[in-house]
Amino acid sequence: LHGPALLVDSGLDLNDPFPCQVDGPGIVEGLAVLHRPIGVDEEHEGVSPVLEGVRLAVEELNRQGGLLGRPVELLEFDNQSTALGSKIAARQVVESGAVTIIGASYSNHSMAMAPIFQAAGIPMISPYSTHPDVTRAGDYIFRICFTDSFQGKILAGFARQHLKTKTAGVMINADLSYSEGLG
Repeated sequence: LHGPALLVDSGLDLNDPFPCQVDGPGIVEGLAVLHRPIGVDEEHEGVSPVLEGVRLAVEELNRQGGLLGRPVELLEFDNQSTALGSKIAARQVVESGAVTIIGASYSNHSMAMAPIFQAAGIPMISPYSTHPDVTRAGDYIFRICFTDSFQGKILAGFARQHLKTKTAGVMINADLSYSEGLG
């Protein structure tokens, strides 16, 4: 959803040069997606929505002739839904020769991976990582969502303007970077 779909929906000309590894008439090497294992997301039993979306986008992209006239190969890596698992998976991604990464979803996981991808010069696009430090890892690290501080300000403004509240309490999970940034 957030990788190839971004290309398809952005209006980019897919015949323009794209920074990917192409070996002859074969496959466009390595769009990698890092995701949570199946069944971990209570809201969505089964495959994560990001992974479903990426699979669908790659299928659609390949049905339209691929990228630069070559099919895109989707590589899937399980980050075990932990920062350590994300770091291990990131190293596997680099070794695989992937040229673009979609994920991880959680800020803690993305912050564990970002320095590895930055050092390798491989672009990483996170669909949900809202902590501002995620993209501070370098110029190869991106997000497609709002930051925690932006969300916190918007929520506070909404509560003040529409709910007419003057005070609010914020409960955070100190183990998660996400909830700390909203306060």
